[in-house]
Amino acid sequence: SAFKVLPGGEVKLLKQLDAAGRSTCYVHKDRMSNFCLIVNYWDATVSVAKLDKDGSPVEITSVHRRSGFDYCNRHCPDRAEHLAHRQGWSHTHCVVPSPEDKFFFVPDLGEDKIHQFELNRDNGELRLVSNIQLKAGHGPRHFIFHPDGTVAFVVNELDSTVDVLRYDANANKNDCALSVVQTVSTVPRGLKQKSHCAEIKLRPDGKFLYVANRFSDTIAIFAVAVDGDHKLTLVGIQSCLGCTPRHFSFYKNLMIVANTDNDTVVLFDVDYRTGLLQYTGKTYDVCSPNFVSVIAG
Repeated sequence: SAFKVLPGGEVKLLKQLDAAGRSTCYVHKDRMSNFCLIVNYWDATVSVAKLDKDGSPVEITSVHRRSGFDYCNRHCPDRAEHLAHRQGWSHTHCVVPSPEDKFFFVPDLGEDKIHQFELNRDNGELRLVSNIQLKAGHGPRHFIFHPDGTVAFVVNELDSTVDVLRYDANANKNDCALSVVQTVSTVPRGLKQKSHCAEIKLRPDGKFLYVANRFSDTIAIFAVAVDGDHKLTLVGIQSCLGCTPRHFSFYKNLMIVANTDNDTVVLFDVDYRTGLLQYTGKTYDVCSPNFVSVIAG
């Protein structure tokens, strides 16, 4: 769905287009604004939509399907089967461009891989270039780049870890441009309770990295090394003051956390020097918040 934001803040639906997959979870508008990349979680499908001048989707130009698509079509698994076998089939989860816009990276929770694609900007065709195999049971979910473009970070939902990945922008055309240089845990050693990672973000200045831990209901905070491979050092693990922190965003010196299962949005001050969080005393009631997007006036 494409919406236009009107001067008064209202939104107007422009157009809707079938996403060519099920459980659409992530969209990314190409830097040139001619195409939109669409990730469908349930049936392992990544598609591309051509965009009109007003930003509305015109048509699907390319569809890439992992092996999980065939499994879904044949067996029609339900939610209970999915929860019992989180890696029973491929689950693509997000799409992120490389800093120079050469590649697009798609973490796959089901395959424990990060897929590397190229986009033909003449016809909107998506081509799989390569992928990197991560540790079995990781369940990669979301992926971000460091501001200097030399390193990326992927949060692994199922075993509550983060991988630091060196990025080689000059890799050969058909080679994977990523390599793992560090893996760190986002939860205390020996934690017995269930904990699944959700969002990962760098503070805008790149000095600290934050990860939301659902079910253990915490935010893990890491200092990012200034040089080299930007390796991580754990600073602290703090309560999100809610249940199931699915997403968070920054606004100036604030972190805004969406706690899905107790219907709250909580505001924290972020200490510039230490990176630690301090509750502002402000909690807002919001029904099942899943995403925080800051639109600054």
